[in-house]
Amino acid sequence: MLFKLSFRNITRSIKDYAIYFFTLVLGVTLFYVFNSVGSQAAVLELNNSRKLIVDLLAKILSGMSILVVFILGALIIYASRFLIKRRNKEFAIYLTLGMSKRKISRLLFFETLMIGVISLGVGLLLGIGVSQLISVLIAKLFETNMDKFTFVFSEKAFFDTILYFGLIYLIVIFFNTIIVGRLKIIELLQGSKKSEKAFLKNPLLRAIVFIVSASVLGYAYWWVNNDKISLMDRVYNLLWPVIAGVVATFLIFWSLSGLIMEIVTRSKKFYFKGLNSFVFRQISSKVNTAVISMSLISLLLFLTISILSLCFSINESMKRELAYNTPVDAMTELTDYLAVYGSNSSVGYLSQMSKDQEKAALATSQAYMKKSLYQNLIDRNPNLAKDIKDHVELNVYADSSFTYGQILPSGVMTGTVEAFMSKTTVPMIRVSDYNKLAKLYHRDEIHLKDDQYQFLADFKTMAEILDKALAANTQIKYRNFTLTPAYKKHQEGFITSSGFKSNTGILVVPDNVITDQPIGTQAMLMNYNLSGTRTAEQIDDDLRKAFDLGGVSVNAVNSSEEDTQKAGSSAKQADRPSGVAINFYTKLLVKSGMVGMQAIATFVGFYLGTIFLISSAAILALKQLSESSDNIEKYAALRRLGASNKMLNRALFVQIAIFFIAPLLIGIIHSIFGIMFASSIIESFGSDGLLASIPMTVSMIVLIYGGYFLLTYISSKRIISEKQLRRD
Repeated sequence: MLFKLSFRNITRSIKDYAIYFFTLVLGVTLFYVFNSVGSQAAVLELNNSRKLIVDLLAKILSGMSILVVFILGALIIYASRFLIKRRNKEFAIYLTLGMSKRKISRLLFFETLMIGVISLGVGLLLGIGVSQLISVLIAKLFETNMDKFTFVFSEKAFFDTILYFGLIYLIVIFFNTIIVGRLKIIELLQGSKKSEKAFLKNPLLRAIVFIVSASVLGYAYWWVNNDKISLMDRVYNLLWPVIAGVVATFLIFWSLSGLIMEIVTRSKKFYFKGLNSFVFRQISSKVNTAVISMSLISLLLFLTISILSLCFSINESMKRELAYNTPVDAMTELTDYLAVYGSNSSVGYLSQMSKDQEKAALATSQAYMKKSLYQNLIDRNPNLAKDIKDHVELNVYADSSFTYGQILPSGVMTGTVEAFMSKTTVPMIRVSDYNKLAKLYHRDEIHLKDDQYQFLADFKTMAEILDKALAANTQIKYRNFTLTPAYKKHQEGFITSSGFKSNTGILVVPDNVITDQPIGTQAMLMNYNLSGTRTAEQIDDDLRKAFDLGGVSVNAVNSSEEDTQKAGSSAKQADRPSGVAINFYTKLLVKSGMVGMQAIATFVGFYLGTIFLISSAAILALKQLSESSDNIEKYAALRRLGASNKMLNRALFVQIAIFFIAPLLIGIIHSIFGIMFASSIIESFGSDGLLASIPMTVSMIVLIYGGYFLLTYISSKRIISEKQLRRD
């Protein structure tokens, strides 16, 4: 009996469930699609390094799915509350006729079960279909062929989807049972007649709050995008503008709720035209009681737009940077951390050395650094001689007593940059060595007189600081030399690169300046001979084996304590002195690493961005449907007073449009300045292209957000016309 009644209720009220059903289906589809990535990639011809990247991506997406489940779970519980509220009078009739609350709970259980099973089935069918496109996307990202493409069904994603959404539905049933247990007939019958609490509506106070909050928001926008403040300072002090933005957003919505009527009523002609007085009183009242939700939705939309813009832009920007960062087939470098940092450093065991220990260790490491990397390589594997078409070896020298703080004018470095760089050793290279490198890289050579210098850099923040020093004709006094700038701007470039513009600066000096300075880094740059049968992958593997790197991928050893200790332990296996680390990059490895980052950023960004967008739109839609349900009597009264259906529908459309547009507009404004800030960070590493991602982001918003808006309007229009239809 209850099951039959549940089925009848669903079929009769199917339009009430449209938003709820649409949200469930979208959630199930997305969950299956993104959890099937590993299975979709399994049918493609990927090399081992790319398979590892896909495995990592699948694990990240699986972890992200836990967060997504919590978001969707909260959203579905919120939606179920609306559906119960929508049926207050129906439940009141059930209770009046003697139906127990337990039976009402069972009725809701059957309804939730049916809706859940149907939405799960439809969502899984759509997910299985859409997931086939994932193979195409992965193949495009990894530039692999799809000759062996077949239809893929992911059992793991299928059963995970059923498991997680089954748990969500059980939680919904539990909450529904609690809600039903608290039902009272009098509240059910009069729920729609409850008046909203009026908050303080002093227009002068609200105007002051609006001006102050808008000013605070404007200042936060200005501060995060102020080029006169170093990027590193803005990044490390980002918390306060974020907090200011959140608080200001809340206060803007709060102040607007009281100002709307004050502004509109000043134009009597506009206010009394048609149903404008009713529309704007409704808007003012609802904004007043929905300040927190409108603010949260606005911030969610800001995150959505920013995340989608970033994830869509990364793919193209990295492709542009790949050619710049891989001018040769392979790069190898040895770094002597003792020479670079000295025993005064806090890095690893270096700080624990006595002066005698430091001197002995430095002598040992420098003896190793003076050996030819190329000769060492050929001694280990003579066959590699025919695989290397051309190569350049060079040294970058380090004097730990020669720092940026000593050579740059005071005031050029400030804040966080000064804290990081003022005590950093200035690396030096002979101009003749650099010019050999420039020929190999097909870059511009540097020409110096005996008393001149130039900077080689490509990390934007530091490059701008170095340009200021060059433009100021800053003299550098080092030992017995006084050097002046040979150029007014730095030379863009690097010695070795792991895929991003991260060279903070290398001082290029005349050859005679370098005498007995320790070698900080020894580099060897190589191009492969690919005219025979040997492939770049095979040569990469042989080089790794020769350097005792095993199956290493793109993984530079950094200057952290942990990495330095790792360098010490791996050095013993390769007969390298402790503290000397090797970094090895190849064009293929760098490309694989960049492709991996593209894939992870694209999938994770799209996944989270879409979920945030669905959540924002669904919450707004459900709130508007709830308002429409509560206002049936008001619309009926307007109809009795002579308002036509066209006027009522227009009034409803304007209300819903304003409620959807207001948080979106604030979110877009936040996003404009947020994307500008993100662009400055990305550009500091040499990438850009955020503007190119805007069309794709706009398309997503129009499709999903616009879709929810239309569904909300259509459903609300039906709700306010129900009573009239029943009378007819």
